[in-house]
Amino acid sequence: MSNNFSSRLKTLRQHFGFSQANFAQLIEVPMGTYRRYEDDRDTPFSVVEKVINRPEFKPYGYWLTTGETQPSVGNIAPGDEIDTHSELSEEEFEKEFIDKSVGMILMFCHMGWFHVNKEKNIDIDDCGKLLLKEVKPLIDSKVTSAKATIAVSSVK
Repeated sequence: MSNNFSSRLKTLRQHFGFSQANFAQLIEVPMGTYRRYEDDRDTPFSVVEKVINRPEFKPYGYWLTTGETQPSVGNIAPGDEIDTHSELSEEEFEKEFIDKSVGMILMFCHMGWFHVNKEKNIDIDDCGKLLLKEVKPLIDSKVTSAKATIAVSSVK
């Protein structure tokens, strides 16, 4: 799928089942003008695309196109501060995940949901590590998907 404004505009229109005429009317743009946008003969967004496709300007794309910010997903305005202190390193994340998992497992044991097999010599931290090994690909997939969504929304 092409990733220029014209093709994204057409994809959006088709996704919602609008004809060109209906969509042009909905967004209050003359039909001829809209057709030129979709045919890539005229694009009101071409300068904005060039600006926000530069890596240093990507965080400002959403603000530039809508006037709004979404700091929680990285969409900011010039002068906004980004809280980088709340981000965990990979090692910090793994330690935090294992610690929280161990705490939950111990709570489940305390509640009687699980019982420790005393015949087996199991390190409870190994349970947290095993959970991390199994769940981390899902988390990474979700983060990658969220980053892709952010990138797409900052180009719009």
